[in-house]
Amino acid sequence: MVSRFVRALLHRFGDCRPDIQSAPDPVAAPVTTPPAAGVSRDELPNRSRDLSRPRIQSVRLTEWLIVQIDGTLGFPARGVAGLGMLVRSERGAVIRVYCGRAPARTSQEAEYQALIAALRLIRHDFPNRRVRCLTDSRLVVEQLNGVAAVRTEPIRLLYQTARELIDQFPPATFELVRIPRDLNRLADALAWEALGGRHALLRQAGVRR
Repeated sequence: MVSRFVRALLHRFGDCRPDIQSAPDPVAAPVTTPPAAGVSRDELPNRSRDLSRPRIQSVRLTEWLIVQIDGTLGFPARGVAGLGMLVRSERGAVIRVYCGRAPARTSQEAEYQALIAALRLIRHDFPNRRVRCLTDSRLVVEQLNGVAAVRTEPIRLLYQTARELIDQFPPATFELVRIPRDLNRLADALAWEALGGRHALLRQAGVRR
């Protein structure tokens, strides 16, 4: 079930009625290095969870889609990242929300996996749309904009996958923008939801609810 925390954020930040669905295609981009001990690839779901029914018919095709993304390793990290994605209309209405999981060993890998999952889902579910993708990862934005270098092989492979997906968008129809973490709380909550919700973190800290 969708956690009360996510439901509260959806109620506060967007018009959305959560309802569990399965997305049509796998969204987790593979990482060539194996997950950390204790997590096998067979344990990772190969489908995202779509937490609201699509209402794209209410959005004009000429508008930009606003896509917020986030990835988290959770706590403790187990070699798998939670991925959160929120699709809004240009006017701010929530169209769809997703959460899923993918292999990742570092926070940067988790952020790239979230971006790759979002790009694949947008290409599949909302083709031929202008997309403005918002992330709180400065490094991912700077690397994909050619400002920062990609120095490790696992990140290089994820970078190349993301770059190839971005290049499939026609010119001037895709933007990747960094936003402050405080403005990305719902995508962050969805990423945690994929790993069992924030209650897992509270249990780890010994906090009773």
